[in-house]
Amino acid sequence: MQYGFVIDLTQLNQTNIIHNFTIAGSNDTVTAIAYQGGATSEQVTAALTGSGYTAVTARVGNVGMGGFSTGGGIGFLAGPYGYAIDRLVAMEVVLPGTGKQVTATAYNEHSDLFWALRGGGG
Repeated sequence: MQYGFVIDLTQLNQTNIIHNFTIAGSNDTVTAIAYQGGATSEQVTAALTGSGYTAVTARVGNVGMGGFSTGGGIGFLAGPYGYAIDRLVAMEVVLPGTGKQVTATAYNEHSDLFWALRGGGG
């Protein structure tokens, strides 16, 4: 028998539009769509309706955006906008050894973690 646990993120499902988002460690400023790890594709789409913005989301509404994005993110908009994984600019992560919350980007001291979360280049 194998033992394990499940972490339920369904209550962490907010989506926000962040204007003038500065990527940590970079001088780049963008408009970003921030969604929590438990947000589904349907929830992100609903939150952005009428805003003039969209996100590369899954083809099925109940797919979680956290797993979808870090798993590649091939949705209906992948053709014109690329995969969701290629659109990520920052990820907030809790480090397992310390419990410290960090923001990983391609430009800061956690760039190796950002690289790994995006699939390690493979």
